[in-house]
Amino acid sequence: MLVINTRLIIVMQALTAQTVALAKTYQAVCCFVDDDVNAEVLQQLAAYGIRLVVLRCTGFNNVDIDAAKKNNVWVMRVSSYSPYSVARIFSGNDVDA
Repeated sequence: MLVINTRLIIVMQALTAQTVALAKTYQAVCCFVDDDVNAEVLQQLAAYGIRLVVLRCTGFNNVDIDAAKKNNVWVMRVSSYSPYSVARIFSGNDVDA
């Protein structure tokens, strides 16, 4: 059994050129459809040493795949949705009470 020491930090801001610095001390980022993973963002992620972008969605039209290849950043996505899975992390911010 492989055990990896992992720490998950949830940041509510979308990943953009203006917020990419929040990822500076991490090894990977996990994005959704409202994140803008363009060439500028990917170049900065690579400069921080981040080599993995994981998407919590099946689509990847918000990711510049050519820029990811150029910057040696792997992009992984959900291949399909399961009717038995939880699609998003539930937070109190998503609830109107």
